[in-house]
Amino acid sequence: MGSRQPVQARSVASTHRMLDAAEGLLEAGGPDALTVDAVVRQARTSVGSFYARFGDRQGLLVVMQDRLLSRLVDALDATVAAAAAEPDLPAAVEILVAEFLKAFREHRTAFNAYILQNRSDPSMRARGAEASRQAADSVGRLLATRRDQVEHPDLTLAADFTYRALFALAAQTVILDDRDVTGKQHNDETWAEQTTRLLLAYLQAPLPGDPVRVANSPGRARPSSATRSSET
Repeated sequence: MGSRQPVQARSVASTHRMLDAAEGLLEAGGPDALTVDAVVRQARTSVGSFYARFGDRQGLLVVMQDRLLSRLVDALDATVAAAAAEPDLPAAVEILVAEFLKAFREHRTAFNAYILQNRSDPSMRARGAEASRQAADSVGRLLATRRDQVEHPDLTLAADFTYRALFALAAQTVILDDRDVTGKQHNDETWAEQTTRLLLAYLQAPLPGDPVRVANSPGRARPSSATRSSET
């Protein structure tokens, strides 16, 4: 059964309370803690109100996913605007990476639940894929503002693989513990710095046979903090 939009102000307030309660339960106890009874109890509402709004637990998860994705898209738009205001590509990528990884870290439990749920729910999978496409487009728009500093001959392809690499690394922090990958654990600052270096190496290192591009931006002379930290 699908979820229904609330109409009256009191119904809207009740819906927000249930969503807030559900997010808190998910964050504190994972998917197993997200039961109808627990949400109703935490939100101080009725079982009837829950089923009238969400239909069932799956309907609740869909609305929760939409709510989170909407917040993340808005946050990414703000991040891209801030990054685009930087004078050079390293600083712009540094901001993008830091905020991207921060979002995944802050919502790790929710991402984990939705990623697992996406495997069995086509509608949730479609919603997640659409949000990811929007995020990829935002990264492409950011790189387009620094085209003169990107050595890759195909900006569209470069933007696609930049986003894929960033998404894969961020998703890894959600699905796996650091020690499960290489046996080493890194803090958020190291993750952000090294991911920034990786992406800049891809974007700014031409391969043999690539067309020669003229680098004419004075901004490239200013290194990012990731680069600066490696030189100290």
